[in-house]
Amino acid sequence: MNEKGGDAFEHWGEAEKEAMIKSGIEGGAELDKLPIGSGLEIATRNTVYLVEHRSDGFYLSGNEAYCQQPTKVEGLGSNFTGRSGSMFKPEYIGRGMFMEFITPAGKQIVTSEIKEIREVSLSEKTEETNS
Repeated sequence: MNEKGGDAFEHWGEAEKEAMIKSGIEGGAELDKLPIGSGLEIATRNTVYLVEHRSDGFYLSGNEAYCQQPTKVEGLGSNFTGRSGSMFKPEYIGRGMFMEFITPAGKQIVTSEIKEIREVSLSEKTEETNS
């Protein structure tokens, strides 16, 4: 309930409420808690991305069209519906949600559904790339 006595989510439809509950159950990663120098491997339905937390922000790679090489992105987070800006949760990547980010050219991208999230050592990924 909110301070006026109503449900804070009363304007949400059943699908949105179910998506939020599902995300809480399936879990995710809070990017602001990800140490600098570490990363996340994020598998969506269509692509596997690597998010790197560097001292100057978040870098994303793995998408042939937008970020083949590590590319600094803004507005990284995820949403519940697959529509840009719809129920957006900034600096959070959640299973069952849709990753969202803004490219250096200012294009807002929403990925397919996130299936798996795994924290990785960036030195581990560098070794795999050099093998």
